[in-house]
Order: sequence, then structure tokens, then C-alpha cells
Amino acid sequence: ASCLVEVPGQVEHIHKYSSCGIDVGVAIPLTLAFMNSSGSLVHNEIGHKFSSRLASKEASRKRYQKSYSRKAKGSNNQKKAKLKVQRAFQSERNCRKEFVEQTSYKLATLFEVIKVEGLKLSNMTKAVKKNEDGSPRKSVAAKSGLNRQLLRIGFSNLMIRTQQKLIPRGGSLIK
Repeated sequence: ASCLVEVPGQVEHIHKYSSCGIDVGVAIPLTLAFMNSSGSLVHNEIGHKFSSRLASKEASRKRYQKSYSRKAKGSNNQKKAKLKVQRAFQSERNCRKEFVEQTSYKLATLFEVIKVEGLKLSNMTKAVKKNEDGSPRKSVAAKSGLNRQLLRIGFSNLMIRTQQKLIPRGGSLIK
């Protein structure tokens, strides 16, 4: 059972810093820029460990998928391989969710106002247009790799969760 009680005089949340700006990147997932207490500009990079851990999980998932595709259809070994692939996908999803939850909590408790670039990831990750004759262009592989890197972080989920955690603390997220 759970009980929700609204307290009339809620305690105000005191943020350590007033505001920050967030830049999204491919090599460095998130870069924060903010002024510290002495008035100097600080650049903080977040997500190196997450990025490398996710890359290793993706590599193992790809290995499991390759193994799964080589099994005889309907065999017990194929069923076992399918379970490994499913667990690998779940592990990746959990890794992303952990990063989003922990990072959004840190951002919401440290900063009162968070400014992010208003990226249209759906426009940025569109497929490469084909030539007039219908053949694919040369940069298709590079573009698909860039799209994968942009989408693997889960930036929109991070911003949604950060905004949800900022509102009760009296903060705001500006795009």
C-alpha cells in the first residue's frame, strides 16, 4: 500500500549552480558548460564510461546475433542462442536507462536552469538521399554510423527525465 501526503510548506531545493548549457556530441556524449563558485567557466564531459560500456555490450550482442543466425532453424541450440540475444538487448536497454536516470538526477540536483541545444534528431538521422539514377551515394556507410552514434545515447529520454526531475525541484529546462 502507498500513501501520498501533500505537505503545505514544502522545503525549497537549493541548487549548487544556477545554470548550465549542454552540448551533445558523438565522441563525447554530453559536454556541460557552467560557471563555478569562483566565476570561472567549467567544461565537464559526461558519459565516457557509459559510452565504452555500451559499445562492449553492443559488440557482444552482435556476436550473439551472428551465432544465432548460424544455428539450424527450430533446433534447441537456436532457442538457447535466441535467449542470449534477448538478454543482450535487455542488458543494453538497462545500461541506457541507468545512464539516463543517474545523469538526469545529477543534473536536476546541481542546476536550477539547464539549457540544451534544440536538436531535431529525426532530421539529423534521416537516410542518405540516392543519386538521380537510383544508386546509393558513397557516404551511406558513414552516415549510418553517425546516425547510430547519435541515437544510441538516448538524448531525448535524458531530456524528458531531466525535465521531470527539475519541475518538483523548482528548476526548468530550456531548449
